[in-house]
Amino acid sequence: MTLSNRLPESLKKKWIKFKIYAKVWEPERRLPFSTYYKQRRKLIQKIIKKYTTGRILLDIGVGKGRFSIPLSKNGYICIGIDILDSMLNEYKNNAIKENVLSLNHPILADAENLPFCSDKFNVILCIDTLHYIPKYKSAVDEMMRVYRKYGIIILDIPLEIDKPRNILYMLYRCDAIAKIYSSYFFKPFRIILNLIFGLPDINRKIKVPGKAFSVREVRDIIKNTNLISAYKHHDHLILSIRP
Repeated sequence: MTLSNRLPESLKKKWIKFKIYAKVWEPERRLPFSTYYKQRRKLIQKIIKKYTTGRILLDIGVGKGRFSIPLSKNGYICIGIDILDSMLNEYKNNAIKENVLSLNHPILADAENLPFCSDKFNVILCIDTLHYIPKYKSAVDEMMRVYRKYGIIILDIPLEIDKPRNILYMLYRCDAIAKIYSSYFFKPFRIILNLIFGLPDINRKIKVPGKAFSVREVRDIIKNTNLISAYKHHDHLILSIRP
């Protein structure tokens, strides 16, 4: 049975049509995102070194490996999961290019139902991913389950207060707006957004399950955890937690 057959039907429909995402979404290669993600990587590396000495890392929503691959160069054994096999293929190819494939292990998996035993990982990353998971609380519970004592869980949470980001999300979350946005007459506008923000220039008329979190929702996510640290990076909160 493939992973897509095990996913919730609503999520499965969205992401099956969204496979081209792996080819067109590379914000880390465009200014100002290149500097933005370098800063984020440095912050995450700082948190990991400060709070744990463990070397077994789980990267949830690994994408193309923009966080796992640099960390593997520092000796971390990285297990990267994603629900898109196209993303995992890109991740594997990038690891090969950087000569760190032996330390990077792509696995097709669902964050809401992790295929790992309990007490497994020293470091768990969920960067630029939690807001795409419909049952994000279940995903956090799964992280707690596979967390190993004296490790650290790092969550990256986009905040609701960032209005420009919400406008961009709105283009993809509302079917009516998405139909207009994907029309022929909006082609120049899509090209500009693609060049500046890295947003895909494709005819996409489906909702993407992304969201930004309110302060109340953030509190609800961490209410049953121990908050170790919190950093604000632009419109995101970088939270370090433990059970």
